[in-house]
Amino acid sequence: MILFLITVCSIILQLTVFSYYPIYGVKPDLFLILVINIALLSGPKKGLGMGFCLGMLQDLFLGGMFGVYTIIKSVLGGLIGFSEGHFYKKSILISPLTIFVFTLLHEFLIVLLSEELIFTVDYLKMFKSIILPTAIYNSILGLILYFIIYIIFINRGKIYE
Repeated sequence: MILFLITVCSIILQLTVFSYYPIYGVKPDLFLILVINIALLSGPKKGLGMGFCLGMLQDLFLGGMFGVYTIIKSVLGGLIGFSEGHFYKKSILISPLTIFVFTLLHEFLIVLLSEELIFTVDYLKMFKSIILPTAIYNSILGLILYFIIYIIFINRGKIYE
């Protein structure tokens, strides 16, 4: 139930506040942040499931090419989930570093899978103006969300469905 409420809040924030009020033209990807944080704390099954669900929602509400976000977020959620149990969950660096690296990979894969972008994009300009600032923004928001999710999930002694 709590995971459902966090997801609904993320959808509302992504579709309203962050879409209409970008900072320096950069919008964070709350869906990706949530998938990564849940996968880090809960493992590959929940990471894959959250990646699939949130990727599908992003394709429905925000995406141009249907299926790209679903595929990418599912794969990344499952991969990141395998790291669960291999790090100290109270570490302040694990979430922002993971989010930074996987945001770069996520954005690169979107360009790679979007056939209308692959040959027409100036990759260096796109990296400096969109991808890198998005990765930084996601990392900062991800750190905040990680601690909120950590407190809700871990400190209560069980992971809610």
